[in-house]
Amino acid sequence: MLGYNPVIENIQIGYQGSNSVGDWLLDTGAQLSMMSTAQAEALSLVDSNGDPIVVPEFYLPIGGIGGEVLVPVFLIDTVSIPTLNGFELVYGDPYVGVLDIGTIDERTGEPIILDGIFGANFLGYSYDMSLNIVMGPYDNIVFDTQRAILGFDVNDIYPVPDTLPNQCGDAEHPWLEGDINRDCRTDINDLRMLLYEWITNNCDWLNWNCAGCDLNRDSKVDFKDIAPLTRNWLNCTWDGPYN
Repeated sequence: MLGYNPVIENIQIGYQGSNSVGDWLLDTGAQLSMMSTAQAEALSLVDSNGDPIVVPEFYLPIGGIGGEVLVPVFLIDTVSIPTLNGFELVYGDPYVGVLDIGTIDERTGEPIILDGIFGANFLGYSYDMSLNIVMGPYDNIVFDTQRAILGFDVNDIYPVPDTLPNQCGDAEHPWLEGDINRDCRTDINDLRMLLYEWITNNCDWLNWNCAGCDLNRDSKVDFKDIAPLTRNWLNCTWDGPYN
C-alpha cells in the first residue's frame, strides 16, 4: 500500500527436463519460496487443480490473514535468475512450495495470480523438515529501492565467472541514459518498459520513478522521456553486438 512491490523478472525453474519462466515477487518476510499452480503444472508436478502428481518432499503450514493452509513442497532441479552483469544465479536442488497467491492489478483492478514468491530461504540459510541446514550464498545483500536494483556479494565458496559477458554501472562503463532495464544497452526492451509506464503521472521514489522510466525525473512518463532513450538507441557500454 505504501511503496512499489519489487518483482524479479524472468526467473526460470526446471524439473526433469521441463521448464517454466515467471516474474516472482521479492518477499523477504516469506520463509519459503513458492511457485504458482500454473508454473508447477508446467513442470508436471501438479495438475490444473493444484493436486500433486509427484509426491512432495513434505508439507509446510503457511499462515496469513486468510488463515493457514498446508503447502506441498517439492525438491526441483534448478531456479535460475538473470543478472545485469550477464550471468545467471543458479540454485541447485532448491525447495519450492506450490501456492496460488492472488492480488489486484493496480492498473486494471482485475485479480491476478503471482507467478511466484522469491522468499528468504534463497537469501539466508535454509533447511528442510529434518533440520538439514544449507548456508546462504551471499555475504551481503543491498536493496536499492530507488534504482530498482538488488545487489549482492557472493560467498567465496560459490563460483563466480571470471569474465562477464557484459559489464557496466561502474566509473569506466556508466549506465547509458535510456538504459532503463540496466542491461548495458538501449534497445526495444527499454522502449517496451517505457511504453508500459506511458502517461503515468505519479512517478516518485516510492515506485522507483515509475520503474526507472521517468528519465528526466519530472514525475511523469511522456514524450520528454523518449529523447534520452533515442539519443543512445542501439548503443551499449560493453563490447557487445551493437558496437
